[in-house]
Formats: sequence, C-alpha cells, structure tokens
Amino acid sequence: MYSESLRDDWPAVASALTPDGRVMFAGDGHRASHELVESPGPSTIQRQVRGGRRFRAVKVALEPRSLERSLRELGWVIEVKPLAGPFLPGL
Repeated sequence: MYSESLRDDWPAVASALTPDGRVMFAGDGHRASHELVESPGPSTIQRQVRGGRRFRAVKVALEPRSLERSLRELGWVIEVKPLAGPFLPGL
C-alpha cells in the first residue's frame, strides 16, 4: 500500500459512484530535476506559475504495477499502464 492517503481517499471515490460507475485517473510519475526542492529522493517539489509565483507541493512518484496492486487490494478492478512519457492512466 502506498500510503494512508491512498487507503483513505479511494473509498470516498467509490461512494461517489453509482453501482455500475467507473473511475478514470491520469497521473504523472515524473519529478523534473528543476522542480526538486531538496534532492531526487524527497517528494516535495516547487512549481512556478505564470506571473512568477512559486508553490510547493508533495508529489509521490508512483510505479504503475505497484499502484495497480494497491488499488486491487482495496477492491478495485483496475488496470494502470504507462503511456509515452511519465503519464499513468488508470481505468
């Protein structure tokens, strides 16, 4: 399991769906070196928006198979596949 957040958030997603409902997500498993605040290991990144303002965020780089396995452990029937580049869609 990736985190407490994953375990806590996905039941809320399930409760928002109809019985035959589906969910789709798109993630990004990449942290660009210019976004890293400390080093490649930590998950804190910094992004700059138009106008120059900077924001820090926590970004966890996920591996597709591990994410898929974690979601299946929560009862989801899901397939997570990497696309070209760092993007991870799940359906």
